[in-house]
Amino acid sequence: MDVGPMRVPSRRPLTWNWSLTMSAPSVASSRYADQGGAAVVLAMLVLALVASVAAFLMADYGNQLEFATGRHDLAQSRWLARGAVDWARNVLADDARTSATDHLGENWATRIAPTAVEDGTVSGSLMDLSGRFNLNGLVAAGLPDTAQVAAYKRLLRLLGVSQAAADSLAAALVDWLDADDVAVSGGAEGDSYASRGLAYRPANAPLADVDELALVQGYDGVLVARLRPFV
Repeated sequence: MDVGPMRVPSRRPLTWNWSLTMSAPSVASSRYADQGGAAVVLAMLVLALVASVAAFLMADYGNQLEFATGRHDLAQSRWLARGAVDWARNVLADDARTSATDHLGENWATRIAPTAVEDGTVSGSLMDLSGRFNLNGLVAAGLPDTAQVAAYKRLLRLLGVSQAAADSLAAALVDWLDADDVAVSGGAEGDSYASRGLAYRPANAPLADVDELALVQGYDGVLVARLRPFV
Protein backbone atom coordinates (compact mmCIF):
# COMPACT_ATOMS: atom_id res chain seq x y z
CA MET A 1 0.00 0.00 0.00
CA ASP A 2 1.39 3.22 -1.09
CA VAL A 3 1.15 5.92 1.46
CA GLY A 4 1.65 9.41 0.21
CA PRO A 5 3.54 12.08 2.04
CA MET A 6 2.01 13.14 5.34
CA ARG A 7 1.11 16.75 5.95
CA VAL A 8 1.76 18.13 9.33
CA PRO A 9 -0.49 21.02 9.97
CA SER A 10 1.53 24.13 10.71
CA ARG A 11 1.06 25.85 14.08
CA ARG A 12 0.11 29.49 14.14
CA PRO A 13 2.45 31.48 16.34
CA LEU A 14 0.79 32.98 19.41
CA THR A 15 1.22 36.64 20.20
CA TRP A 16 0.26 38.66 23.30
CA ASN A 17 -0.68 42.27 23.06
CA TRP A 18 -0.38 44.49 26.17
CA SER A 19 -1.61 48.01 26.33
CA LEU A 20 -1.56 50.61 29.16
CA THR A 21 -3.58 53.70 28.77
CA MET A 22 -2.92 56.68 31.09
CA SER A 23 -4.90 59.80 30.97
CA ALA A 24 -3.31 63.13 31.89
CA PRO A 25 -4.83 64.80 35.01
CA SER A 26 -7.27 67.44 34.29
CA VAL A 27 -6.49 71.05 35.06
CA ALA A 28 -9.26 71.16 37.65
CA SER A 29 -7.97 68.17 39.67
CA SER A 30 -4.40 69.58 39.66
CA ARG A 31 -5.68 72.89 40.93
CA TYR A 32 -7.56 71.20 43.77
CA ALA A 33 -4.45 69.22 44.74
CA ASP A 34 -2.32 72.38 44.84
CA GLN A 35 -4.89 74.15 46.99
CA GLY A 36 -5.07 71.20 49.39
CA GLY A 37 -1.27 71.14 49.80
CA ALA A 38 -1.15 74.87 50.45
CA ALA A 39 -3.88 74.53 53.07
CA VAL A 40 -1.89 71.83 54.89
CA VAL A 41 1.26 73.95 54.89
CA LEU A 42 -0.68 76.98 56.13
CA ALA A 43 -2.27 74.92 58.90
CA MET A 44 1.15 73.67 60.01
CA LEU A 45 2.52 77.22 60.08
CA VAL A 46 -0.42 78.43 62.14
CA LEU A 47 0.01 75.51 64.54
CA ALA A 48 3.73 76.26 64.93
CA LEU A 49 2.97 79.94 65.58
CA VAL A 50 0.33 79.08 68.19
CA ALA A 51 2.74 76.67 69.90
CA SER A 52 5.48 79.33 69.98
CA VAL A 53 3.14 81.94 71.44
CA ALA A 54 1.88 79.45 74.04
CA ALA A 55 5.44 78.53 75.04
CA PHE A 56 6.37 82.22 75.37
CA LEU A 57 3.30 82.94 77.49
CA MET A 58 4.01 79.97 79.75
CA ALA A 59 7.64 81.03 80.22
CA ASP A 60 6.59 84.62 80.94
CA TYR A 61 3.99 83.41 83.42
CA GLY A 62 6.62 81.29 85.15
CA ASN A 63 8.96 84.28 85.42
CA GLN A 64 6.20 86.49 86.79
CA LEU A 65 5.21 83.83 89.31
CA GLU A 66 8.81 83.40 90.45
CA PHE A 67 9.21 87.18 90.73
CA ALA A 68 6.03 87.48 92.79
CA THR A 69 7.13 84.63 95.05
CA GLY A 70 10.51 86.29 95.57
CA ARG A 71 8.89 89.59 96.51
CA HIS A 72 6.61 87.80 98.95
CA ASP A 73 9.55 86.02 100.59
CA LEU A 74 11.54 89.26 100.77
CA ALA A 75 8.66 91.13 102.39
CA GLN A 76 8.12 88.28 104.83
CA SER A 77 11.80 88.21 105.83
CA ARG A 78 11.78 91.97 106.38
CA TRP A 79 8.79 91.78 108.69
CA LEU A 80 10.37 88.92 110.60
CA ALA A 81 13.59 90.93 110.97
CA ARG A 82 11.65 93.95 112.22
CA GLY A 83 9.86 91.74 114.72
CA ALA A 84 13.19 90.41 115.97
CA VAL A 85 14.54 93.94 116.41
CA ASP A 86 11.44 95.00 118.33
CA TRP A 87 11.73 91.92 120.54
CA ALA A 88 15.39 92.70 121.27
CA ARG A 89 14.56 96.30 122.17
CA ASN A 90 11.84 95.21 124.57
CA VAL A 91 14.09 92.63 126.23
CA LEU A 92 16.94 95.12 126.68
CA ALA A 93 14.60 97.84 127.94
CA ASP A 94 13.18 95.43 130.51
CA ASP A 95 16.71 94.40 131.54
CA ALA A 96 17.71 98.04 132.01
CA ARG A 97 14.74 98.60 134.33
CA THR A 98 15.29 95.50 136.46
CA SER A 99 19.07 95.02 136.57
CA ALA A 100 22.14 97.21 136.99
CA THR A 101 24.59 94.54 135.81
CA ASP A 102 24.72 92.25 132.81
CA HIS A 103 25.52 88.53 132.86
CA LEU A 104 24.73 85.46 130.79
CA GLY A 105 22.11 84.28 133.28
CA GLU A 106 19.69 87.06 132.35
CA ASN A 107 16.74 86.78 129.99
CA TRP A 108 18.43 88.70 127.19
CA ALA A 109 21.12 85.98 126.94
CA THR A 110 18.54 83.22 126.35
CA ARG A 111 18.66 81.98 122.78
CA ILE A 112 15.35 81.85 120.92
CA ALA A 113 14.59 78.25 119.98
CA PRO A 114 13.76 77.62 116.30
CA THR A 115 10.19 78.76 115.76
CA ALA A 116 8.18 77.57 112.78
CA VAL A 117 7.03 80.22 110.32
CA GLU A 118 5.71 79.98 106.79
CA ASP A 119 8.20 77.97 104.68
CA GLY A 120 10.90 77.95 107.36
CA THR A 121 11.97 78.62 110.93
CA VAL A 122 13.24 81.62 112.87
CA SER A 123 15.76 81.62 115.71
CA GLY A 124 18.21 84.07 117.18
CA SER A 125 20.06 85.42 120.17
CA LEU A 126 21.52 88.61 121.62
CA MET A 127 25.27 88.92 122.03
CA ASP A 128 27.08 91.25 124.41
CA LEU A 129 29.70 93.02 122.32
CA SER A 130 30.89 95.35 125.05
CA GLY A 131 33.86 93.06 125.65
CA ARG A 132 35.06 93.38 122.06
CA PHE A 133 37.30 96.07 120.65
CA ASN A 134 35.43 99.05 119.21
CA LEU A 135 37.09 99.86 115.89
CA ASN A 136 35.24 103.16 115.61
CA GLY A 137 36.91 104.20 118.86
CA LEU A 138 40.21 104.72 117.03
CA VAL A 139 38.98 108.24 116.26
CA ALA A 140 37.44 110.53 118.88
CA ALA A 141 36.26 114.07 118.17
CA GLY A 142 37.80 113.85 114.70
CA LEU A 143 41.30 113.00 115.97
CA PRO A 144 43.13 109.70 116.49
CA ASP A 145 42.77 108.32 120.02
CA THR A 146 46.35 107.32 120.79
CA ALA A 147 45.39 104.90 123.57
CA GLN A 148 42.86 103.10 121.37
CA VAL A 149 45.27 103.03 118.42
CA ALA A 150 47.95 101.45 120.63
CA ALA A 151 45.45 98.86 121.91
CA TYR A 152 44.40 98.01 118.36
CA LYS A 153 48.01 97.50 117.32
CA ARG A 154 48.46 95.09 120.23
CA LEU A 155 45.41 93.15 119.07
CA LEU A 156 46.86 92.89 115.56
CA ARG A 157 50.17 91.70 116.97
CA LEU A 158 48.37 89.01 118.99
CA LEU A 159 46.79 87.81 115.74
CA GLY A 160 50.23 87.30 114.21
CA VAL A 161 50.58 90.58 112.30
CA SER A 162 54.06 92.07 112.19
CA GLN A 163 54.73 95.37 113.95
CA ALA A 164 55.28 97.25 110.68
CA ALA A 165 52.06 95.86 109.19
CA ALA A 166 50.14 96.64 112.40
CA ASP A 167 51.30 100.28 112.26
CA SER A 168 50.24 100.58 108.62
CA LEU A 169 46.87 98.87 109.15
CA ALA A 170 46.01 101.04 112.15
CA ALA A 171 46.96 104.23 110.29
CA ALA A 172 44.90 103.24 107.22
CA LEU A 173 41.87 102.57 109.41
CA VAL A 174 42.27 105.92 111.18
CA ASP A 175 42.23 107.67 107.79
CA TRP A 176 39.12 105.70 106.83
CA LEU A 177 37.35 106.87 109.99
CA ASP A 178 38.44 110.50 110.39
CA ALA A 179 36.61 113.30 108.62
CA ASP A 180 39.54 114.93 106.81
CA ASP A 181 41.48 114.05 103.67
CA VAL A 182 44.91 114.47 105.23
CA ALA A 183 46.72 111.17 105.65
CA VAL A 184 48.25 110.40 109.03
CA SER A 185 51.76 108.98 109.14
CA GLY A 186 51.69 105.66 107.29
CA GLY A 187 47.99 106.07 106.50
CA ALA A 188 46.01 106.15 103.26
CA GLU A 189 43.62 108.83 102.04
CA GLY A 190 41.93 109.33 98.67
CA ASP A 191 45.12 109.73 96.61
CA SER A 192 46.39 106.36 97.76
CA TYR A 193 43.17 104.61 96.71
CA ALA A 194 43.14 106.43 93.37
CA SER A 195 46.72 105.34 92.64
CA ARG A 196 45.60 101.72 93.06
CA GLY A 197 42.85 102.21 90.46
CA LEU A 198 40.02 101.88 92.98
CA ALA A 199 36.71 103.57 92.25
CA TYR A 200 35.99 104.40 95.88
CA ARG A 201 37.61 106.59 98.52
CA PRO A 202 37.78 106.43 102.33
CA ALA A 203 34.38 106.80 103.95
CA ASN A 204 35.60 109.41 106.46
CA ALA A 205 32.90 108.06 108.76
CA PRO A 206 32.46 105.27 111.34
CA LEU A 207 32.31 101.69 110.13
CA ALA A 208 28.78 100.42 109.58
CA ASP A 209 29.81 96.76 109.64
CA VAL A 210 32.93 94.69 110.24
CA ASP A 211 32.85 93.55 106.59
CA GLU A 212 33.56 97.16 105.57
CA LEU A 213 37.11 96.59 106.81
CA ALA A 214 37.83 94.68 103.60
CA LEU A 215 37.61 98.00 101.71
CA VAL A 216 40.32 99.64 103.82
CA GLN A 217 43.80 99.65 102.31
CA GLY A 218 45.89 96.73 103.55
CA TYR A 219 42.96 94.61 104.74
CA ASP A 220 41.69 91.46 103.04
CA GLY A 221 39.12 88.78 103.71
CA VAL A 222 41.54 86.59 105.65
CA LEU A 223 42.51 89.35 108.07
CA VAL A 224 38.89 90.45 108.51
CA ALA A 225 37.92 86.87 109.38
CA ARG A 226 40.68 86.72 111.99
CA LEU A 227 39.58 90.03 113.50
CA ARG A 228 35.85 89.31 113.49
CA PRO A 229 35.63 87.40 116.82
CA PHE A 230 37.41 90.24 118.63
CA VAL A 231 35.85 93.42 117.20
